Amino acid sequence: LPAESLTSLRDVPDDLDQCLHNYDTVCKGLDTLGVSYKRAVIGKCISGHRGAAASLLMPVKKALAARGQPPAPPVELSTATSRYKKFTREPLTDWGSDDFMQRTMDSRKPEQWNLIDMDVHLRKFHDEQRRQERVQSEKEEKDASAAAETRAGKKVAQLLQAREKA
Repeated sequence: LPAESLTSLRDVPDDLDQCLHNYDTVCKGLDTLGVSYKRAVIGKCISGHRGAAASLLMPVKKALAARGQPPAPPVELSTATSRYKKFTREPLTDWGSDDFMQRTMDSRKPEQWNLIDMDVHLRKFHDEQRRQERVQSEKEEKDASAAAETRAGKKVAQLLQAREKA
């Protein structure tokens, strides 16, 4: 249908005048395309019967193909991006030795799509937990080494004081 015809269509199923207007608009649009149709099917489409529009789709597609018009370009999804992230894999240390891909392939069968989907969803939480564990262990090691240096420094200070007294 032409764009100006589409803007005149209204979804008011209780208004008989608007339904007749929609009926005439759809019939004129199909006539301009050269599509063969039954008027009863158009009436069912206008009144909102399920599946009625499906019987019109194939004749419309054939009519457009016969005219030689290329199909409309696909609509770009709102979730599409032009900046793809580079795949990065965490280094396999003692905290990261449980590789996600290997663990998932070992634990799931290919037909368990819902469980694989759940694993993929939960991966970010698992990776964040591993990152926090690495940060905490590094902090504990740093604190332990600082405490050891402090203790060693105190021992050296005590030895120096003992030498000065002697």
